[in-house]
Amino acid sequence: MNYFIIVLMNYFITVLMNYFITVLMNYFITVLMNYFITVLMNYFITVLMYDLIIVLMNDLLTVLMNYFITVLMNYFITVLMNYFITVLMNYFITVLMNYFITVLMNYFITVLMYDLLTVLMNYFITVLMNYFITVLMYDLLTVLMNYFITVLMYDLLTVLMNYFITVLLNYFIT
Repeated sequence: MNYFIIVLMNYFITVLMNYFITVLMNYFITVLMNYFITVLMNYFITVLMYDLIIVLMNDLLTVLMNYFITVLMNYFITVLMNYFITVLMNYFITVLMNYFITVLMNYFITVLMYDLLTVLMNYFITVLMNYFITVLMYDLLTVLMNYFITVLMYDLLTVLMNYFITVLLNYFIT
């Protein structure tokens, strides 16, 4: 009986444990690891990598695009627009206004003032001097000569003739 127990237990230990080790562990290795590899790796590939692609790329797009929009566009707005405002407007103010001041004012001084001086002075000389010669000299000649002829000559004739008559008559009478 003792032998029977030893043989059966030996058989139980060897056969069943061999079955347990070979079949169950084979099942564990093949099925469970296959499940682990297929299901968990499928989960890893589909879900985790999807999350990785969605979340990380979302973060990448949001953060980097936020960086691009804020920093680079800030650089574009501040630096390039500062360049535009300072350099180009400086060019506009200095060069174009220099052109405006030098060329147009040169035109104003030379051409317009020349026209102003020539035309207006020509007008002044021709018209006003014509007025002076014709009207004023005519008035001067007519009025003064009229005065000279009428008043002064009248006074001269009356006074001198009065003197001549009184003195000569006084002389003859006395």
